[in-house]
Parts: sequence; C-alpha cells; structure tokens
Amino acid sequence: MRSLESLLLELEVLEIRGSIETMVDAICSDHRQAGPGKLLVAIRGSRVDGHAWVAEALQAGVSAVVVEQALDSWASAFPHQTLVRVSNSAVALGSLASAM
Repeated sequence: MRSLESLLLELEVLEIRGSIETMVDAICSDHRQAGPGKLLVAIRGSRVDGHAWVAEALQAGVSAVVVEQALDSWASAFPHQTLVRVSNSAVALGSLASAM
C-alpha cells in the first residue's frame, strides 16, 4: 500500500482536488475493477474514452482518480474524493505502475 502523494512524485500534475494523503493498494484503468483502495486512471482510447466511467468509479469508492479532463463536474458531484488532472493519463499510468 502506498500513499497517493508518493505515487504522484514522478508525474506532471496539473490540478488536484482532495487529499493526496489517501492510501492506494492497486491501480486500474478499467472502471469494472474500481473499488476501495484502488486508483483509477481514465485513459482515452481509440474506441472508448475511460473518462465516461469516472463517476461510476467514484461511486464505487475508489481512493482517487487520474484524468485528463477538467475536474469541475466530478468535484462538485464527489466533493470528498480525490481527483488528479494530468496532461496525458496513458503516460501517467505507466509512471504510477512503476512507482507502485
């Protein structure tokens, strides 16, 4: 288990809403694997955009999400959960996985 703060050290973070002291025990990019203790990284794919399921992952109780899109809509709906915005979530996923 790692703190979100330690996982974010190697990333170029554009914005954070919420606590980076939250603990993470796994990283996923599939919203169906989302749940407590997990960090969801939303990836834009060629056919599917993972950002479409961020709200579902937040409802499932993920520790935090990493996204490329603006945080405002999620932050207002989920004010007590941690949201992190980066410029490229696919690159962030690689860095996060290495840091885990």
